[in-house]
Amino acid sequence: MTSDLTHPDLEKKDAELRALAKGGDMTPLEILKQARELISVPERWTRGESARDYNGDYVAENSPSAVCWCALGSMSAVNGGHGGGIYSAARDLLVQAISPIPALTEGGAIGIVAEFNDSHTHAEVLAAFDRAILEARSEP
Repeated sequence: MTSDLTHPDLEKKDAELRALAKGGDMTPLEILKQARELISVPERWTRGESARDYNGDYVAENSPSAVCWCALGSMSAVNGGHGGGIYSAARDLLVQAISPIPALTEGGAIGIVAEFNDSHTHAEVLAAFDRAILEARSEP
């Protein structure tokens, strides 16, 4: 898989999004919104790996050569990693948006999101982010 991200507007957007993806003291809502923005165009979204470079090869989510991410990879990229309670809260909101009925999968919450990302369309993944963002906005 090669990426078609050579358009100047997308390259400018890439620089803007990377400036956001520095982690820090973000809320679950901010993580969800920024992660959704990171994968908002199909060329910046992937399946089967958390992140890929221009050649379609796996890279770490926070790698400077990453050009597309899965749902979890995008959250990790904007959060600066998979750790922390705020990241977990954001991930759990996305899990709830995907499946309101708790499901047991081999990978737990990570498995639910990864399986959904890899078996659904880009539009469906964005819709799940939209539902999670609405829920995050309604939380105190």
